[in-house]
Amino acid sequence: MDFKELFPEVITKQEVKQSEDYIIVEQDGHVLHFPKSSLTKRELCLLQMTPSLEDASSVDSQNPWYRYLVEGRGRLPQSHSAVQFIFIEHQFTLSEELKDFLSPLVINVEKIMTINQTQSVMILNQDNFFNATELLTDILPTIENDFNTRLRCYFGNSWTHLQAVDWKELYEEEYKLFTLFLSHKAEQHYCRFPKMALWALANQSPMPSIKAKCLQHILDTSDTSAIIKALWQEQGNLAKTAKALFIHRNSLQYKLDKFTQSSGLNLKILDDLAYAYLISMDT
Repeated sequence: MDFKELFPEVITKQEVKQSEDYIIVEQDGHVLHFPKSSLTKRELCLLQMTPSLEDASSVDSQNPWYRYLVEGRGRLPQSHSAVQFIFIEHQFTLSEELKDFLSPLVINVEKIMTINQTQSVMILNQDNFFNATELLTDILPTIENDFNTRLRCYFGNSWTHLQAVDWKELYEEEYKLFTLFLSHKAEQHYCRFPKMALWALANQSPMPSIKAKCLQHILDTSDTSAIIKALWQEQGNLAKTAKALFIHRNSLQYKLDKFTQSSGLNLKILDDLAYAYLISMDT
């Protein structure tokens, strides 16, 4: 069925724009938004019979997390100084059984929020850091097998030193990275933040809030930029980098660990280092 031919008023977007004013359908990798005001009762019934339908009214719009992060209404339900978003694509609505399994497993889950029929996000309180990325990537195949489903996960960055206004801005840009992952990395079951941030940078997809926040962490200490540059030039070799900087390797290791704690970027991993190096070139 060619929806664009049948409904010339349909709006095509690369991502879901949740609103009670639209019926949302995915077709051939495109997200189609049908204005409800332009639909007859018969047309509305036709769309509601579409398997890929996600009617915005089916989302719990009374959920305070949804209202704040997706709709931009209300107040932040619970403020933490550190947070991580883990976005999940699923074939069917995420079952309560699977949510009940994930919540105690990932011990710092604040909320598992439904975005739409095939997308959810885990909101993690990272005030006391827990490596949920490592845990979930290890057991993802087991979860898929036990629950007879296919999941694709985008592991967002672990953000620290947050103000309330940061939450929505970072959520929106991380969601964009998630949609880019779904569109362009179809063969992968999961992806970490640095890889997609690097990909977006290379493809001129601006993520100003993400870039500004990462740059802030780089500039917070006077020697971080020099460490990033030296690490890049020495291709990530810690011994050679320490020698080039005239510091002990243990001191370099300490500085790298502190930077990871504050920024979420592990400069000993090439994707993290490459992203940090490229954005630091703007300073």
